Amino acid sequence: MKQHDQNFLLKRITKKKNTGAQAATMTPKVKKGWRRRPAEADYLEMMVEYNSEAMALLLKTTAGWVYCHNNWEHEKLTGYSQKAIRNQPLKTVLGEAYFKVYEKNADDCLKSGKTILFKAKACWNGQIRERMCRMTPVSGATQDYIVVTELNTTVIKDWMAKNHLATTRFDAMFQTHTATMLLIEPVSGRIVEANPAALAFYGYSLEEITAMTIDQINTLSKAAVDALRHQALAGQQRYFLFPHRLKNGEIRMVDVHSSPLELDGQPYLFSVITDATEREQNAVPPFIRKRSVTKPPWRPSMTGS
Repeated sequence: MKQHDQNFLLKRITKKKNTGAQAATMTPKVKKGWRRRPAEADYLEMMVEYNSEAMALLLKTTAGWVYCHNNWEHEKLTGYSQKAIRNQPLKTVLGEAYFKVYEKNADDCLKSGKTILFKAKACWNGQIRERMCRMTPVSGATQDYIVVTELNTTVIKDWMAKNHLATTRFDAMFQTHTATMLLIEPVSGRIVEANPAALAFYGYSLEEITAMTIDQINTLSKAAVDALRHQALAGQQRYFLFPHRLKNGEIRMVDVHSSPLELDGQPYLFSVITDATEREQNAVPPFIRKRSVTKPPWRPSMTGS
């Protein structure tokens, strides 16, 4: 982005107010204050300029949507330099057969005031390419802009394939593992998924248990369960000892190892549960434990001193 002449305001004032007898002046303090306040369009240009994605700025005019700035990545993609793309309509840059999709989405984006994502084709550098496009509205004091980001569909497809592979592997492990496992929605505490081992342990069917929240199984108060669940989500605590109620009403003490997990872009709590009832029932009572930790009886020294 070209650097603006920092003295242009001083020159303009000098030209306007100079009577010939004395040149108009601006104090250093005023000039410094002006340099700290670039126009809002300059801020947007800086944001676009230093981004590693192909980005451009759109401006709505009476003649329609026009480009007013783009960065180097967008220039490589389209073949239009910053100077060449300025004030160019969508039809010129994208091609007559493809600009209408961008135009419609730009209108919808400006009207809704929300970021939108869509897939479209364009003719850049003589080649027809399909891209994912993200449009974000930016409201200024005098004008409204849209920041356009061109996303490479190949990169997105590769990411989705890798993410799907990770999800598939997790699902295979989840369904076949003999440990009791639950997948929990962290905000509401709803049980999203339970593996066959969990269904056998709790005695519920999959339909029954996925209609429940974890506090309906945990016998602690809902407030306590919610607080501990948020601790697990934040990574502040990973291990818990809980009393869980089975479908037949029996209370079992369980060790719960819970950690945050992201699947398909959604956050969950992944809990591995182990029955600890027998261990807790056979645990040494606290008063016996204290009595056993005593010093051995005094014995005379073997040195003779």
